[in-house]
Amino acid sequence: MATEAPPISVDSQFTFEFFGRDALALSDTQNSLQKLVPSIGLLQKVQHRLIQLDDLSWRDFEVLIAEMLEADGYSVELMRGTKDDGVDVVAVKDFGVMGLMKSIWQAKKNHIDRKVGLSTVRELADTRLELKASKAFIVTTSFLTHGALQRVERDKFLLGKVDRDDLDKWIDRTLRSDI
Repeated sequence: MATEAPPISVDSQFTFEFFGRDALALSDTQNSLQKLVPSIGLLQKVQHRLIQLDDLSWRDFEVLIAEMLEADGYSVELMRGTKDDGVDVVAVKDFGVMGLMKSIWQAKKNHIDRKVGLSTVRELADTRLELKASKAFIVTTSFLTHGALQRVERDKFLLGKVDRDDLDKWIDRTLRSDI
């Protein structure tokens, strides 16, 4: 039986000696490191308040949701970003003897005052059926309208929502589990 190798810990002194303090400050170096070490991603930047949610592009917001789902143990497929039928992330989790759960996620990177409406939730519910997903989630940097919230509550075993407040809690919980 093979044993798993312990994680490698790299202290900042080694990092500076290897890359050079000035080189680490360069965006080219940071981009190269990002490609080589995908775990240094948007999630960590948001967790450590280096980037604000409101400053993310719509695509970066989709990537952030995918990273958070991966951190929660899901296998994730990030969709193209355009012409994706409203599905930005497909996430599958194996619950062992309880089986697999396939969820679809639609990310809405809205201004805090622009709520997600009932029509968006209806479309997502239809897409969940078409793709035979266990559950569909709308995740937004804003909130849902009253009608949208009622629909999510009515179909709570098939639909879910992650609004701005839920999102902030999810980010904080993920940060605590990383420590």
